[in-house]
Amino acid sequence: MEKKSGTNVGTYVRPNQSNISKSSSTQKKTKEEDQGYQGKVQCHECKGYGHIKSECPNFIKRRALAVSWSDGDTDSEDEHVSAKCVRALTGVCDDDPSTELSYKELLAFYKQACEENQELTRRVETQQKTMDSMIKEKDGLYDSIFHLKDEKESLLADMEDLDIEVRVLKYKLESIKQDLSDERPDKICHYCGEKGHIKAFCYVLQRDKQDTESAEGSKRVWKPKDGASLIAHTSLRVTSKDDWYFDSGYSKHMTGAGGILTKFTPRPTSYVTFGDGAKGAIKGKGKIVSNDLPKLDDVLLVNGLTANLISISQLCDLNLRVNFTKEWCSVTNDNKEVIMKGVRSKDNCYLWVPLDFKVLSTCLMSKEDNVKLWHQKLGHMRLRGMKKIISKEAIRGLPQLSIEEETICGECQIGKQVKTSHPKVHHMSSTRVLELLHMDLMGPMQVESIGGKRYALVIVDDFSRYTWIEFLKEKSETFRIFRELCLQVQNEKSTTVVKIRSDHGREFENGMFYEFCASEGIKHEFSSPITPQQNGIAERKNRTIQEAARVMLHAKQLPYHFWGEAMNTTCYIHNR
Repeated sequence: MEKKSGTNVGTYVRPNQSNISKSSSTQKKTKEEDQGYQGKVQCHECKGYGHIKSECPNFIKRRALAVSWSDGDTDSEDEHVSAKCVRALTGVCDDDPSTELSYKELLAFYKQACEENQELTRRVETQQKTMDSMIKEKDGLYDSIFHLKDEKESLLADMEDLDIEVRVLKYKLESIKQDLSDERPDKICHYCGEKGHIKAFCYVLQRDKQDTESAEGSKRVWKPKDGASLIAHTSLRVTSKDDWYFDSGYSKHMTGAGGILTKFTPRPTSYVTFGDGAKGAIKGKGKIVSNDLPKLDDVLLVNGLTANLISISQLCDLNLRVNFTKEWCSVTNDNKEVIMKGVRSKDNCYLWVPLDFKVLSTCLMSKEDNVKLWHQKLGHMRLRGMKKIISKEAIRGLPQLSIEEETICGECQIGKQVKTSHPKVHHMSSTRVLELLHMDLMGPMQVESIGGKRYALVIVDDFSRYTWIEFLKEKSETFRIFRELCLQVQNEKSTTVVKIRSDHGREFENGMFYEFCASEGIKHEFSSPITPQQNGIAERKNRTIQEAARVMLHAKQLPYHFWGEAMNTTCYIHNR
């Protein structure tokens, strides 16, 4: 089947300015036509409107052309068919010299387009780099956000835990305040009428006193010496009537003993104001000429005065010079002769002494202070025991002190006042360590220790008298503390505990103690009811530790909540 081969001949027209303008106007018309056909059916083959692809002439022609190309069978037919429709392009030159663009102008336009293209390429690369850096920064910010979220979650969890702890502590604080309020006695102040304190500790009273003193101080005025009141500061310790004190607070020599004055002359009624505000009547004045007393003139006899006073100002009025040092004071005349001297006493006052006074008493005071110091270092040990350990040299570094048993320690008298003790037992009830342990529980204490403890468990070995002390917060901890200590000392001494002795307290007489003693083979002995003497070793040790701790706290004026440390120190000293 032969098909007619048509020859399509087209004309080529060289582009010029007019053709370019025409093509642009044609494109504008095509766009306008396209806008008019936007609501109709569009062909996907030629992009026209009003038909579909299967009805498109171009599509039908191209399909027929493909079928005719595939129908050839022989080479002759191929050669015959090779003369297919040939579209020949022929150019028709229609030049307009006035509108034709030169090659140089096109080259200039091309170079300008290339430069613009390069500039746009550079800007695109710069923007791409900026975008890449911003993407990296965004990724880093995302990572930071994730880390911050994790940190926030952990902080929220910690905050919840802390909130729980705060609520627990607040609850404990409220319970402690409630306990304190329950134990606090209902005291009423007789000055302000408030509850919870007494008049001696009333802050309103203290404030009023300060206001009164400040008001009185603001009203003070200076007066000449002749018209001033005679003032005697008598806040001294209780001394002998023969003691005379130097002080610049006295306006005149004064004494309360009239028998030592000679050439006594009465005076009109006048008064001396003491340091505490009280007043004493002046009966007269006289002289002192005794060899055992300072030789003074114009000494006032004051009724009720318990101290003998030497006025520094009156000595200076006689052109005498008074010199004070750390330990001595002396009174000299114009010829630098010492006519009177004094020594510094324990109450930080200067006491008149004869001119031939020696320093022997000062050395005795130093020895006494050294004995007192070691007495305090050894936990206020009794003086008889100190003499014994000094004679046997039981403590390294303890000097050879001269101890007099008549020496009295005020703190020991306050802390060791007890009833008469029972007689001692003169036979040993054990033959080795850990054969018998004495136990007792002290408490509850009125004040908690620094660690919040209120009980003390004391365990004494009968053979060696070695003592263990453990502090407990509740009685229920007694068995746990004893079990741990028992197993520990058995391992240390490589021996076993045979017997333990205690009272019938519920902290000792219970099922846990019974099971432990049965499993370890320990015999548990109990003292008779209301008979602490049968457990006297532990009771005596409790008393010794309590007394020593109380004395140390009282001597150093420490708060009561240091009782645990004081007891621990006492136990350590006794074990050494």
